Amino acid sequence: MIDVNEYLRTSIANVEQLKRRRRAEKLREQKRQESIDNSRKFIIGGIVTDLAPQVLRFRPKRSRANNDLEFELIKQLLSELFSDLGFDAKLKEYLDERDKIQFAGNSVDV
Repeated sequence: MIDVNEYLRTSIANVEQLKRRRRAEKLREQKRQESIDNSRKFIIGGIVTDLAPQVLRFRPKRSRANNDLEFELIKQLLSELFSDLGFDAKLKEYLDERDKIQFAGNSVDV
């Protein structure tokens, strides 16, 4: 028969193991989401450079502060372009419609 101290040690070890598993699972999910986000950004960046190859004249710098300065103009231009064209509203409408169609057909691509 197991004494109380051994039972407590085993229980604590099991709880710690469960915590490690949950942390590892959370980290895997975060990395999976990061990978999806990076793929999305890469694809969208490719589309933008295909449609406006002039943006390739912007050059990445060594620091975030310098990058912020280098890319501020394109950020402002894209912001104005998207707001002037009602881009947000059109994109939301398109995505809502697409989601309805996918939901109706039970098509989920993750």
